[in-house]
Amino acid sequence: MKIHFGWLQSTKIWQSQSGQLSLACLGLACLTIAGAYLGEGDWIGLSLVVLLAGLWLLGALRGWDWSTDLGFVALSIGSALGFGWKINPLLMLIGFCFSLAAWDLMRLSHRLIIDEQSPALEKTHLRQLALILLVGGSLAGAALLASSNLQLRVTLNQTILLVLALGLAFSLAFSRLRK
Repeated sequence: MKIHFGWLQSTKIWQSQSGQLSLACLGLACLTIAGAYLGEGDWIGLSLVVLLAGLWLLGALRGWDWSTDLGFVALSIGSALGFGWKINPLLMLIGFCFSLAAWDLMRLSHRLIIDEQSPALEKTHLRQLALILLVGGSLAGAALLASSNLQLRVTLNQTILLVLALGLAFSLAFSRLRK
């Protein structure tokens, strides 16, 4: 089933897979960060995040290169403020990772439009980005859990099993992304 997006398909950013993924990541970043603010009842933070993400989206669709960097900085600050105000740190981390992916993919999309690079470069870049987000997000999530007040009661055997399962998952991810 093919979905048609009308006028959106005529924009330059929609022409590449990385451009389409960047718009999806931007939407997910806005939803997770704004959802965290909404969960705490912070309407000002929610309004600012939606406004800034909307400006970033408008700039991306109009082809304004400066909007990508400014939008990423704005959503990063919104995420960092959420961390500082103790607003659902896990959602803030996920939202930051999505905004980082959106920024990176938009920059790649602009580079592909200007330089008319090959699709092989795009595939390689997408694999590397997925790997970086997987490893970085996992390590940041582990650090977040370690610093939180969660008291996990895990035996030595369960810890060894968990470390082996994570090692297997990472090795499968690495081998899958190398292909």
